[in-house]
Amino acid sequence: MRIFLATFLLLLATMPARAEPSSVNFNLPLIADLSTHQIEIHANFSGAELLLYGARNEPGDLIVIARGPLADLRLRRKEKIAGMWMHVESMRFSDVPLYYAITSTAPLTSLLGDKQRRALGIGAETVIATAAGGESAFNAPLEHQLAQRGWFSAATPVKFFGETLFKSTLVFPDSLARGDYTAEVYLVENGAIISSQTIPFRAFKTGIDAWIFDMAHERPWIYGLAATFLAVSFGWFAHRLMGR
Repeated sequence: MRIFLATFLLLLATMPARAEPSSVNFNLPLIADLSTHQIEIHANFSGAELLLYGARNEPGDLIVIARGPLADLRLRRKEKIAGMWMHVESMRFSDVPLYYAITSTAPLTSLLGDKQRRALGIGAETVIATAAGGESAFNAPLEHQLAQRGWFSAATPVKFFGETLFKSTLVFPDSLARGDYTAEVYLVENGAIISSQTIPFRAFKTGIDAWIFDMAHERPWIYGLAATFLAVSFGWFAHRLMGR
């Protein structure tokens, strides 16, 4: 316990500051941070794990959420008509987080009411329903697809060290989207949030992958010309090689 407390305090003391040192108040009901605030997505990226750790200075249950960035998604339903599969219905979801992980020390329904969970986007079902504008037959299939890709998942259960210190691990898939993310920690007691903390972090591409990604999105006409030139050059080279 003493060793872990010393390590925790050392990490807090040496982490990159986002505010003045005087803003760190160890008397707050809740203190939390991440092992790193950046995830580098490189050519050999196979996923990542971030350690979320902290201390609760008052009794209560914890909810840990990581999410972001947001995107609009469309889900289509197919039916077999006259021997062919055809799109017969679709549903658009607005501002869906491309990553969402959650864990809690007790069932969410026993911690917060429906109105609070909807307002804060707590719970995968709540997030999907909000993006859809309500309940629909498409909500569960979308959540299932996002879970299959590893974009919607459960963080590792919160592990306590004594009554105060805690930790949880956030697991990210190899298909992680670059952008801005947040890790949120809520301390809940008797159906009310008594303290919370939001920790920003980001995922970004590095190396040649980042250059190609930026070129394709920021200068698509140059990217298209370059791709066409490479395709023609490769075809010409293959023709000359086979001609010999």
